[in-house]
Amino acid sequence: MAGFGVTEAQAFLDDRAGLWLGELRLVVDAVTDDGVMVRLRYRDPLASADGRVGPSALGAAAEGAMALAISAPSGKVRAMRLVDQTTNFIRAVERSDVVVAGRVVRLGKSIAFAAAEIRLVSTNELVVRCTGTYALA
Repeated sequence: MAGFGVTEAQAFLDDRAGLWLGELRLVVDAVTDDGVMVRLRYRDPLASADGRVGPSALGAAAEGAMALAISAPSGKVRAMRLVDQTTNFIRAVERSDVVVAGRVVRLGKSIAFAAAEIRLVSTNELVVRCTGTYALA
């Protein structure tokens, strides 16, 4: 994708995203016209004592993927604010890496709707489904 690909998306996550996204250490796997794929690797600081990845980490990973998906069509990181997020936790993530697929549902001039799905890397099982509404600057 011209102007906004894996390198640009990863640079945004590494250098310009908020501390909460930086702490997740998300890795951008792909950026396409249809959305983005990011990977959240399991690390003990993201989990409770029993090894379950915290819901705040999963929700933030979904939000980051959706924001990148909204930026991709414009070829650059867009200024935006999340105004609503609905997250459904389908099953616990225990000591596992996950892949987050973010996509645009509808992109307008001042508002965008996006969705994300989080799946286990090992089995491709759906563990989280999320939707978000963003105000665009």
